[in-house]
Amino acid sequence: MKSIKKIFYFFFAFALVFVVKEFFELYYYIKEVNIFFGYAFLLAIVLFVFYFLILPLYRLIRLPRNYKPAKDESEKTKVLTARMNQYSQNPKVLEMLDDKNSIPTEENYYRITNLLKERNRKIRKHYVNQVFYSTAISQNGFLDALFVLSASIDLIKDTFILFNGRTSNRDLFIIFKKVYYSMLVGGSEGIEYATEEIFSKFATDTMKSIPILNKILSSLADGFVNATLLTRISLITENYCTVLVAESDKDLRPNPGFILEATKDLTSELFEQINTKLKALAKEKSKDTFQKTVNPVLLVLDKGYMGIKDSKSVNFGKSVFRDGVEKFRKIVGKE
Repeated sequence: MKSIKKIFYFFFAFALVFVVKEFFELYYYIKEVNIFFGYAFLLAIVLFVFYFLILPLYRLIRLPRNYKPAKDESEKTKVLTARMNQYSQNPKVLEMLDDKNSIPTEENYYRITNLLKERNRKIRKHYVNQVFYSTAISQNGFLDALFVLSASIDLIKDTFILFNGRTSNRDLFIIFKKVYYSMLVGGSEGIEYATEEIFSKFATDTMKSIPILNKILSSLADGFVNATLLTRISLITENYCTVLVAESDKDLRPNPGFILEATKDLTSELFEQINTKLKALAKEKSKDTFQKTVNPVLLVLDKGYMGIKDSKSVNFGKSVFRDGVEKFRKIVGKE
């Protein structure tokens, strides 16, 4: 067991080195163009970290605490009653229910949590698709890490607001360990378990005529991996807020197969748009070769993401990338 842990820590230490290396490579590349651009880049990173990471994290920590899952059945009723009392103070819950449903019974509790889970799925879908989009087009491990970290913080915050309270400091630390590991995996691009089954449907005989197909599929795989990591974090956070009894933290971790299926479901509309766009590219006679060489996946994702984007689907919190991704998309598109 100790040997496995050592391998585990070595991998994430290596991943951290890779992310830092990606940052310096990006900085020196921009600095070579113009030294003032390099300084502007550093300033932009500082402002991004403050506005999209530190402020949301501060707001998250200031949220009132909710009751953690009970360790055994004897404490189940206590947790259920306490959470129902908190729900009764949540205007979003009250507008969905009548007075009789506020009675602290297990049936009413699951009725409330199921309704909240439906809303939380919209929040999760919003952030998962944004991370898919932004990390697929960024093509830089450091930027991927920033996007994953920023989206994770805002997603966790919005989930806690929805369920009317955050977890304890100990449980919050456990969740953020998973965020940290997800950030390193996303930034290192070292794991791509976006399986052949997911992407093989794009590689039809017609689509193989696209000269940059492999580059597109590789970028999509990176985006999907990061989307899967964010889905995992969201589901674990949701379980901390809804599960009544959990003997250990392991009981709150979803099955990997379930996480993969959930991510495929959340990104299904985007994949349909990507599929349509790839087919159109394969049939095009005149191609903008330069743009496809610099960032070909942007051509595939741009219309697809805009097609499913719905700002009204998220009622809790400000989108992490609402301004940032739009500006980044325009910059990349002009290159």
